[in-house]
Amino acid sequence: MRECRNDRVRSPLREARVSRRASPLPVATVLDGCGGAAFDDPMRLKSELFVSAYLRICAASGIAAVLVRRGDGDAGAIYIKVSRLDGTAVLYGPAPAGLDGAETDRRFVACLGTEPRPEADADEHLRREARIDPDFWRVEVEDRAGRHALDDWLVSSRAAL
Repeated sequence: MRECRNDRVRSPLREARVSRRASPLPVATVLDGCGGAAFDDPMRLKSELFVSAYLRICAASGIAAVLVRRGDGDAGAIYIKVSRLDGTAVLYGPAPAGLDGAETDRRFVACLGTEPRPEADADEHLRREARIDPDFWRVEVEDRAGRHALDDWLVSSRAAL
């Protein structure tokens, strides 16, 4: 049996494990000091996979959803515009960091409020976002009833404040 002496082992992986505490994004530790797996932080689902799964969930629920803009496949922010087909929409975007579960799970908040607003307001918000972050994803949902299949990922407005 091999004896592990973590106090003597200096490796880039071990030092990255210590320095990752300053990083805002969760990082999985691949190896511990002895060479064994030590996944102590859960990893966040990649944006590309989340959007793909979300589009399938919408299709299975009978909700029309379309990918309008492809962003960074690993960590791009995801915005979902729900058009009610009457000139109004609700825009959902990433929940602020630090909320319960927002570090590892994708959580969403209503960017312009939970009540439907003119679609032009949502489009303007997304244009501003494109100037700040060109790597975001944009999904558009069209449903007269306002269904969006985000119920499990929504953060209540009280928790966001």
